[in-house]
Amino acid sequence: MSQRKVAILDLGTNTFHILIARVNGQSFHTLYREKIPVKIGDNGISDGKISKEAWSRAMDSLYYIRALIDRENIEDIYSIATSAIRNAKNGSSFLADVKRH
Repeated sequence: MSQRKVAILDLGTNTFHILIARVNGQSFHTLYREKIPVKIGDNGISDGKISKEAWSRAMDSLYYIRALIDRENIEDIYSIATSAIRNAKNGSSFLADVKRH
């Protein structure tokens, strides 16, 4: 069975997590792991939206994460967004922006 590298992103309310692993069948070996504070919920989530400042912090973090993924030549990327992002009034716009960039 061939080995491949994957990146898994957890887009949480307070931190974004990235895990890069080498997968071989049903086993894996962690190559890299990092937590990046983004505080998506600051200044707006109580109103049901992601603030411009939080949006900017999140995008800056994702540009950084994308550079890590590109450097490792990873094509398989899996991500999960927290309920704060999924339920925000502008959450779908945020996720569209993430996909676009």
